[in-house]
Amino acid sequence: MFILDTDIVINFLRGDEEIKQLVYNFYIKNTYITFITLSELFFGAYNSKYKEHHLKEINLLMDLIDVLYPDSSTCELFGKVKSDLKNSGKILHFNIISTKDE
Repeated sequence: MFILDTDIVINFLRGDEEIKQLVYNFYIKNTYITFITLSELFFGAYNSKYKEHHLKEINLLMDLIDVLYPDSSTCELFGKVKSDLKNSGKILHFNIISTKDE
């Protein structure tokens, strides 16, 4: 299973040939994006002066790549890992969706 992060997806949509080849080569082998990446893509599209163009790109991407959504076991695992990290003094800050202007 391959999960693409937001930066990789954006470069794919911008036409980066190396990224496009990687995505197409692994597409057959279960390539996904997370709901967080999808949310960030929508944020970028709605924040863009080319909103309609970017929304179409996102819809085309969703035809190629499946989106992973969390379930209750994912949320429980997140809570446990974050608690373990906190208790070991390794606090990580998680932003679900970026709030900075992009």
